[in-house]
Amino acid sequence: MKNAFHLKSLALPFVLLLATGCSKPTPVADNVARASETIEETAPPGNGNRVPETMLFKSYFTDAGLDFTYLSAAFDNFEGANVAPYSWNSGFGGTFRMYYDEGTYADRRTTIVNDSDGDNILQYEIKNASVLTTNPQKARIQTDLYGVVDPTNTSVPLQNFYQQVNVRLDNTSFNKLLNSSGAFVSGDWLTLFEFWNNKNWGTDAAAKYPFRIGIGLKKVTGSPNKLNFVVNAEEGNYNATTKLYTSWGDDVWTATSSLTVPFNTWIKMEIYIREGSGSDKGEFWFAVTPLNTGVRTVIADKTGVNSNWTRHPDNNAPDGLTHWNPMKLYTSKNIIDQVKASPNPTSLKVFWDDIYIWKDRTP
Repeated sequence: MKNAFHLKSLALPFVLLLATGCSKPTPVADNVARASETIEETAPPGNGNRVPETMLFKSYFTDAGLDFTYLSAAFDNFEGANVAPYSWNSGFGGTFRMYYDEGTYADRRTTIVNDSDGDNILQYEIKNASVLTTNPQKARIQTDLYGVVDPTNTSVPLQNFYQQVNVRLDNTSFNKLLNSSGAFVSGDWLTLFEFWNNKNWGTDAAAKYPFRIGIGLKKVTGSPNKLNFVVNAEEGNYNATTKLYTSWGDDVWTATSSLTVPFNTWIKMEIYIREGSGSDKGEFWFAVTPLNTGVRTVIADKTGVNSNWTRHPDNNAPDGLTHWNPMKLYTSKNIIDQVKASPNPTSLKVFWDDIYIWKDRTP
């Protein structure tokens, strides 16, 4: 996603955290209650050779004492209870951690707030583009899940996972982007998820054969008042001078849909990734279901005969899925400036709730 996402992270231990320090949740205004849904947390093994699925982690962000610990200017850590037996240190290889990059809480922050139905939810809010030492300038809030191992057997890498999370895009700020002719112009991007195999930072062996899959939003060509989901898979290029794969090449594959992204309603996001090895390219699948309609739309289906790379095409010895951002809000300075512009300047907000991660669950 050369000009679509400009995604880059820092080499830091695996962790997924959410920043706040807010001990009393704040009510969320301009909100639509979610429709009810049934989560199949476990499923019996199917016929043939299907492997029974295992739930690795879940959180509703509602448990007593949930708060955040300031770790550094760039990081916050979760503290407090979670859904038993899934603590914030659930054996993925480290802890969950929230990463902000540059700036302060006045620029970007994660907090626990009250939804209209009284439920606690997670809020990502960006007020200013705080990463100003890069080109392009940008803003970032992301949950890091880095250094992952298979929690059911920590001596081996995790080779597949299925993630589900509910997302709501703030009506006020995202409608402002739609109504701005200056938003989502060349060089702009807005990313909600990113999955690395391998990462492209640091000087360790994992810097070889970097590959990433990003899920984000883009304006619909010819329809300036609509947004679509877009998925991009991109391989790293080898730099003979640094002997690292530090730059990004063309997209290996991309997928989009004609579905207009809804605002201010909960959307169930389901993502499945399997690494594969040898001639097996792996599998990727992404679907969205607005909970007010219950209609699922598959955005990307790279499974079975339609499979495509989930690792660098030159990587003949993949070593598992070790780094991903299961919840992310990463965008260009121009997008933030459009939201902040008069009249009615505001901040960019995305809400999250009910995250689940499984091993061996398939679409």
